[in-house]
Amino acid sequence: MKNVKVGILGCAGRNGRLLLKEVYEDNICHLIGGTVREGGAGHGEDLGTLAGLSPLGIYAHAQPGVLFEAADVLIDFTNPATTLYHVDLAVEHQKPIVIGTTGFSDEERRLIIQKSDKTPILLASNMTLGIALLSILVEKVSAVLDESYDIEILEAHHRHKKDTPSGTARSLVRSAHRGRKHEDKSKFVIHDEPGEREKGSIGVSVIRGGNEIGMHSVYFYGDEEVLELTHRVRDRGIFAKGAVRAAKWLYGRHPGLYRLKDVLKDNNWSIE
Repeated sequence: MKNVKVGILGCAGRNGRLLLKEVYEDNICHLIGGTVREGGAGHGEDLGTLAGLSPLGIYAHAQPGVLFEAADVLIDFTNPATTLYHVDLAVEHQKPIVIGTTGFSDEERRLIIQKSDKTPILLASNMTLGIALLSILVEKVSAVLDESYDIEILEAHHRHKKDTPSGTARSLVRSAHRGRKHEDKSKFVIHDEPGEREKGSIGVSVIRGGNEIGMHSVYFYGDEEVLELTHRVRDRGIFAKGAVRAAKWLYGRHPGLYRLKDVLKDNNWSIE
C-alpha cells in the first residue's frame, strides 16, 4: 500500500530523475510532486516524462513550500544554498527531509546540524549502503591501527563534478578522525606540495575524468603492510535506491540528525 507521500526537491537533475522513477515504482511511497528552479530545466514538465515513464499528470513546479505542505517526507538533491532554504522550510512545516546534496562548507553543515533538533534530518554525502558500511569500517580500523599507519584517501569522479574533494571523501576523513579521537574532524592535506608528510595527518588525492560515477579508496599504510578498503559505484541508480530507503526509514522519526548508518542499524547488516 502506497502510504508515504514523497516529494522530490530538484527533480530535473540526473539524480532527481532517478528518484522520481524509484519513488513511483516503490510499493510504499506515493510520488506527489517535484520542484525545480523557476524557469530552469524541467519547469512545467510532467514528472513521468522526466523519469522516462508514461505521463503522470503531475508537473514540476518552483514552489517548494507547496510541496512541503503536501508531502510526508522530502528528498533533496539540489545545491548547498537551495538546500539550506529547504531545511528552513522543513523546520517551518515540521517535515522530515533526506539530504543528498554535496559541496557544503563546514559552516553550512553546522547550520543544518543545528536545525536538526527541530525536525528529522538525514544528511548523507553518499546515499549508498556500501559507503555507510565503509565509513563504519574506516572508523573501526582507524581506532585499531595507531598513527604509525598513514591514512590516504583516493577519490575519483567524472569530469563534471564541481566539489573537490568529494563530500564522501570528506566524510571518510571525519570517520578516520573519530576512530583516532582527534579533536579536529575536518582536517586533511592534499598532497600537491613537496616535502615530508606530517605524522598522523590524513591525505586526500583526487581524480577527475571520463564518466566515473564514484570511487573511494582508503589506504592504511604501515611499514610492513597495507590495508586497502574500496567502494565503487557501477550504476547511478544506487543513489536513488538508498535515498528512497532512507526516506521510508526517516518518516515518523523524532527530530534529530540521522546518518545512513542509522538505517543500517535497523537491519541485519549492522556491524556496530
